[in-house]
Formats: sequence, structure tokens, C-alpha cells
Amino acid sequence: MRPGRGRLRGLHDEVGHYQLFRLRSEEFLAPWFRQLGVGIESSTLETVLCWPQLRFGGKTIQPDLAVGFERDIVLVEFKRPAGGITPPVEIMGQLCFAADAERQLRKRWHVVLVPGRDRSARTPAEYVRDALAAVDATRAKWAVLENALRVLQTAQPSDLVGRVRVVGWESLLRLSSEAVRASVPESWTRQQALAKLKYFHIKRAALGLLDPPDWESPYESAPAGLPDVPVPAV
Repeated sequence: MRPGRGRLRGLHDEVGHYQLFRLRSEEFLAPWFRQLGVGIESSTLETVLCWPQLRFGGKTIQPDLAVGFERDIVLVEFKRPAGGITPPVEIMGQLCFAADAERQLRKRWHVVLVPGRDRSARTPAEYVRDALAAVDATRAKWAVLENALRVLQTAQPSDLVGRVRVVGWESLLRLSSEAVRASVPESWTRQQALAKLKYFHIKRAALGLLDPPDWESPYESAPAGLPDVPVPAV
């Protein structure tokens, strides 16, 4: 996926065993983020980076997805549905990186965490609280810019919590399906995206990794290019 252009081909390695989406990034990412509850101000896409190694504090920091819009930066961290944990020090590192990026680029930052299944997801307030308590460990891992750290420590808790979205995997798949329906015109591409979302959800539910889907999809058969294997009724 090239920065600023191209097609969105996968959400994460867990999804990327096949092409989940074949949608134009510049047309889909803004409505997708808004469907996830991210308050981006502009839909103008400038940069899309998958698993970038970004210099930070004398080392690197590597979000799963970094997206730059005209007025916003969004960092996304995915964990696998089974046992995925994002340590507080990692979250604090991303918050410090985001705060410094906001200062340098003059773009508002947002962080999206996909920690695992819905039932195991904690609230944004809990993640922010634990991240702020991990300041010493964060300093030990990175040469954190004190200005960025000070911005986070002096910010109103409600402002930080409002910048962090936590979306479990079941909700991520449901909301992604809703974003596709709302923003993509009827086409073979739209049908395939919806079918792959539902197929992925049903298959992971059959393995006990996710709860069965409680949302409707008009496309229940295996998407083109995937084996039409039996799946549990839901």
C-alpha cells in the first residue's frame, strides 16, 4: 500500500491471510475511521503506512497502521483475537510519539486500539490511566521528549480519553461492514468486501476466537477465491 494512494488490502496479519478489502484508501479510510468513532476533521488523505518503523526516542516505534489526513494523524494497534495484550508502556510510547507528531506536523492525533475480542476490551479511560502510570518504564525504553510527556501529563483526562478509541474484534468487523455499506456503491468489490468480513467472522467464531456475529450480511457464501467450506449457522 503506497502512501496516499492505492487500495486497502488488509486490516492486519490476522485478517490478511486473504485480501479483506480491495477498496480505494482515499475513498474508504475516512468513513471507516468515522464509523469507528474517530473524530477526524478532514477526509483528505495524505499518507498511509503499514507497519512503519518510525524513529522515536533514539529507537523506533512501529504502529500497525499510521494514516495521515490533512488535519489528523491516526495510529492503529491491532492484537490477535486470542490473548492480545498491549502493555501500558507501549501505549504510553505511542501517545508520546503522537503528541510530538502533533506538535511538529500541526495535526490532531488519534490512537485506535484493537486489543482482542469485545468481551476482553477495557475502556479508553482504563488504558489512558495505566499508560500515564507507566511513565518511568516509558522513559527507560525510549528517550522520550519531555515536552511531549508534559503535554500528556498536563492534559485534561477527558481530552486524552477522547483521542483514544478501543474497538474489540467483533465490533471492528461489524463497524467495518457498516462503513462498506454506507460508503461503497453497489458493485462486485462491495459484495466481496462484505462477504469476506462476514466469512472471516464466522470462521473465527467456529474456532472459538470470537463470539458469533450478531449483524446481518446479504452475502453468506465464501468469497471468490476462498474455499466454500462448511461454517456454523448463526
